[in-house]
Amino acid sequence: MAALERSKVTKARRRARLFERIMAAIALLNFALVLFDYSYIPFRDFYLRQIPPITLWGDRS
Repeated sequence: MAALERSKVTKARRRARLFERIMAAIALLNFALVLFDYSYIPFRDFYLRQIPPITLWGDRS
């Protein structure tokens, strides 16, 4: 019986850890997009010269 309970706890912990990792990845992506958005106007010319596809994507939104 104890092994079965440990198995359930382990699965719950694993699922919680996976959820936390996914949420951390989403938060990191969101932070990167905020930084890009914040820096877009001042560095638009740099983005246009160095990375044109990003400028086209940024101008659409």
